[in-house]
Amino acid sequence: MTKLALVTGASAGIGREACAVFARKGYRVIALSRQPTGVESADLELALDLESFEKIEGLAGALDTEIAGAERVILVNNSGYGQFGALRDLSQSMWQKQFST
Repeated sequence: MTKLALVTGASAGIGREACAVFARKGYRVIALSRQPTGVESADLELALDLESFEKIEGLAGALDTEIAGAERVILVNNSGYGQFGALRDLSQSMWQKQFST
């Protein structure tokens, strides 16, 4: 059985480096990001749009086999979405986008 690391927000920064760290430690790495960019250390790179529940559910189904075959699974939930400015200035759609992510 393998060790598996699922890393969200893997296209840059902390997420990309987390993929590299887990790969060096012998994990099978699945990099997840809105727009996959070719994470060199990932065994598999998949698109993940956290604003779409349908895409999240579809990805969960695709990962079932990977997760079931692993002796250990680590999730690095690094995805994020930021809003800047005063809270009173945020529209309802901005709030929905923030909380759905």
